[in-house]
Amino acid sequence: MAEAGAGVSDALSVAAGIRSARKDAGITQEDLAHLAGTSVRTVRTIETGTGNPSLQAVIAVSNVLGLHLTVQ
Repeated sequence: MAEAGAGVSDALSVAAGIRSARKDAGITQEDLAHLAGTSVRTVRTIETGTGNPSLQAVIAVSNVLGLHLTVQ
């Protein structure tokens, strides 16, 4: 059984990766939201690892940034 904190750690790792990729691409949260077809609030939620964004939104944002989520 996985540790209780493992999910939080994974979420924060994904959040940091997405934020870093966005900054490296030189685009704003507003631009990313527009390109991914979601709201700025959702992008902010994804990047901070807070709230409960939909998996579809996380995938859309990741795809815009050229990131690929994998399941291990």
